[in-house]
Amino acid sequence: MQGKGVVKFFLVVMTIVTLVQYFFILPTQKVEKAAEEYARMTTQNLPEDTQDAAFKRARTEFLDSMSSEEVLRIPMLKTYTYQELKSQQLALGLDLKGGMSVVLQVDLREFIRALANDSKDPTFLEALERASQAQKNAQDDFVTLFANAWREIAGDKKLAPIFVRNEALRDQINYETGDGEVVRIIREKANETVDLTFKLLKQRIDKLGVTQPNVSLDASRDLIVVELPGIDNPERARQFLQAAAKLEFWNVFRISDQGVQQAFLAANDRLAKSLGGNDTERTIARVDTTFAIDADGNTDRTQITSLDTIYNESLTDQGPLFDVFTLNASGAQGLAVMGTAKKNQRRYIDTLLSRPEIKSLFPRDMILRWSRDPVKDFETGESTDEYELYAIKLSRDGKPALTGEHVVDASANPDPQTNEVAVSLKMDNAGAKIWGQLTTEAAQDNNREIAIVLDDEVVSAPRVINPILTGDSQITGSFSIQEGKDLANILQIGKLPAETRIIQESLVGPTLGQDNINRSTRALTIGFLIVLAFMIFYYGGGGIVSIIALILNIFFIFGALASYGTVLTLPGIAGIVLTIGMAVDANVIIYERIREELREGKSLKVAVTDGFQNSYSAIIDANVTTILTAFVLAYFGLGPIKGFAVVLIIGVLSSLFTAVLVGRLIIDWWLKKDRNLTFSTGPSANAFANMKVDWLGKRKMAYMISGAIIVAGLISFATRGFELGVDFKGGYSYNVTLDGVDVSANDLREALTVSFEGNTPIVKAVDTENTYNVVTDYLVDDEAEDAAERVMTKLHEGVNSVAGGNIDYEQFKAPDGKGTHVNSSSKIGPTIADDIKTSAYYATVFALLLIFLYIFIRFSKWQYSMGAVAALFHDTMIVLSVFSIFHGILPFNLEIDQNFIAAVLTVIGYSINDTVVVFDRIREFLNNYTRKTKEEVINMAVNSTVSRTVITSLTTLFVVAILFFFGGSSIRGFAFALLIGIIVGTYSSIFVATPIMSDLTGELKAKTTTKEKKGFSKAAQSAK
Repeated sequence: MQGKGVVKFFLVVMTIVTLVQYFFILPTQKVEKAAEEYARMTTQNLPEDTQDAAFKRARTEFLDSMSSEEVLRIPMLKTYTYQELKSQQLALGLDLKGGMSVVLQVDLREFIRALANDSKDPTFLEALERASQAQKNAQDDFVTLFANAWREIAGDKKLAPIFVRNEALRDQINYETGDGEVVRIIREKANETVDLTFKLLKQRIDKLGVTQPNVSLDASRDLIVVELPGIDNPERARQFLQAAAKLEFWNVFRISDQGVQQAFLAANDRLAKSLGGNDTERTIARVDTTFAIDADGNTDRTQITSLDTIYNESLTDQGPLFDVFTLNASGAQGLAVMGTAKKNQRRYIDTLLSRPEIKSLFPRDMILRWSRDPVKDFETGESTDEYELYAIKLSRDGKPALTGEHVVDASANPDPQTNEVAVSLKMDNAGAKIWGQLTTEAAQDNNREIAIVLDDEVVSAPRVINPILTGDSQITGSFSIQEGKDLANILQIGKLPAETRIIQESLVGPTLGQDNINRSTRALTIGFLIVLAFMIFYYGGGGIVSIIALILNIFFIFGALASYGTVLTLPGIAGIVLTIGMAVDANVIIYERIREELREGKSLKVAVTDGFQNSYSAIIDANVTTILTAFVLAYFGLGPIKGFAVVLIIGVLSSLFTAVLVGRLIIDWWLKKDRNLTFSTGPSANAFANMKVDWLGKRKMAYMISGAIIVAGLISFATRGFELGVDFKGGYSYNVTLDGVDVSANDLREALTVSFEGNTPIVKAVDTENTYNVVTDYLVDDEAEDAAERVMTKLHEGVNSVAGGNIDYEQFKAPDGKGTHVNSSSKIGPTIADDIKTSAYYATVFALLLIFLYIFIRFSKWQYSMGAVAALFHDTMIVLSVFSIFHGILPFNLEIDQNFIAAVLTVIGYSINDTVVVFDRIREFLNNYTRKTKEEVINMAVNSTVSRTVITSLTTLFVVAILFFFGGSSIRGFAFALLIGIIVGTYSSIFVATPIMSDLTGELKAKTTTKEKKGFSKAAQSAK
């Protein structure tokens, strides 16, 4: 084997990197165990009905207090805080942990309207309306849809006059600007807005106190996907995510102003007196952690020896306030800064200063706001963990002096004279007037600062040197280029109003998440053990090598997923389970070829060398096709489906490395000292050997069988249709757990039909005890903000009528509620449902097209491509037919949803593997047996590869069957589609792909007529 050194190098590097990823888990686990213990101890004496909520709150407070604490120190390299370590670990998705997931649509309709200065032009308004309607079932972005609508209805009318009135666009658009250029500029501005909205949302989400949130942007469709694991207040999260950004300009107090510093001193004194022993108002200030000391006398941040809870009445040398807050008494940090505090102390300080008896010490027109970004170290320029506190001066009406709606433009550029980065700010006419008055007053008041506040956080507080009367101004402050650009982007949000709308939402309770984890772990373990047992039973010593490679494969997969920042979901675990089955495919292809070489009388070493050499082509082709379909799935999929595709891609790449390269390394090392290694056992030694079946002669019968199933499916498509999932048709889906009542699905359906005002829902039992899935399109087209709440109210009304009549509504709608409650829910709007359907269609077509092109390139004949794609189309139609014919008959879910599409595309990528193996052998035999007929060569090729086809399918079927039986109801339909697809794919590679290729070609000719392969000759000579 050439390149052993390179393989060893990468094996060592990958092992070290993966071990580091796993090592990062240990310190965070210890902190989380301490948080659990702390929460248990502080809530154990509370009333039972409040204990769960208090436990969560206490645990969150503990972890929040530890977020910026150093928990790991690597000597000479780096230190890590809890939050930094947590961000580098594999996060669990909502279906495994519980929480909330939303898909947000950035509302570009109002953005374009704002760019046009709210134009009332009827053609413009009609184009906006048409684009909004088209967006419900189109794949294109809103700007493209608007441009298309304008072209259809505008005639000779131009877009430029509508947008030229916007001051911010006058430098780019004039009355002569063509429509294409106007659309390009709008698209550019829209991209900036979507990107800024995405960044602002990520920063907002940090305030929700959610551990390991996942926020991703689908820029091509202006969608933002947000996952919030463990969120306990979904309503607050909804409001938080949809609120428009708020940019304001305020006057400020200075620390040197009369009475301000004295107020902080008085507050500290009063807190020290009032909190001296008042147990009834105890709140947690922080948790002080004592770490172990190692043998060298250094602090071991991974070992916590004690936890000391500091309550707000605890007195220190400086007092309750100044113990956690550093007063800027000298004004050295800037006169507008009141003081600084660590990130994890800000909430506690806010609690202290908002107490009525403390608030009365400060001026009535003062409100306190923290800085948005941490303070930078003066010497290094690196961010610290300290944040600044500012005192905002309220006007008489409590409104800001100026808001972001008056900002026309903002940009960051180096000053040509000083080379210092300055942020240029331009106001509209009304804003310039207000800004002139504001800066004049500030300049006259000893050059006072003006605070720029975004979403109640101070992003900058520049000092005003001279009045700015033109509306054009510059802000300086030792910015880097990137910092200047970030501030300029923030200042522009006033002129780029882009709100977000929730078009898809899911809630999963923690109990259901834990149940999914248990089921998935069981499926993963059982699947692995079955594959292990089979490979050892069938291949003996070679099977042991494949198991070692498989263990390494799983080890690397989890490490890669963690370093990549992947969120592991239930479909992702399904991808890992599937990878376990597919990982041994390469081993099977190699081992079957080695067995063939051994049957020809070659020595073990020569057989191993030739077996590997002659298997590479088939292995590469098979895995490339799987990766191609996974890339298509990653591009078109959303959320968990994209995660499944990522897992599949990483799994395939890892499998190639471990099974082919590492497996070869182990075998060569074993054989180096003339030790024996078996590739078969007694029962399997001659399995599938010397087969002489006329496969092509049976193709007409196969055509008839396949045709009959597909025709039956087409009839079922027209008569029975499909059971479309909620993500394909839009609507609401709820999993309702009934506690202590025995209600049938029919009784619940009838009660809900009444409460849903005649709209009959779909009600199905799921495998969780006494739990029903309810799907309805009631009020799905209602865009009112309270639509989801009204549907939940009606659901409660219907369930309550058949379940005793005394179900508490708040407990009922809480995913972690007690008694009868909704343990998970989802809402799919019609827009995203249409988008998902369109994406599914495109994904399938693109996958087939890519495979057609790849097979054409590899085999240089379109007939091979046509045979392969025809077999894939056949497989897809058979799976669709089964789902159409048997939905409502089989006792489990057969919905057509995103999981189903993922399964079909996986089947397409996997099914082609067997076909490629057969085609590859046909190509090889054409070179070896030049005097045989086409039919003889094809039958010989199929006979020689049947063992590979059957065994590779069998190992994958083992794990998919385990997934089907043990994976739970939410993934059973997915597993069933894979089961059918793998069985049908195995059949079609022999009875569809190969016969169609044969029927479409004349007499096949070899590229070369060299019967003896040079590689074999050289190997044989070296063996001698």
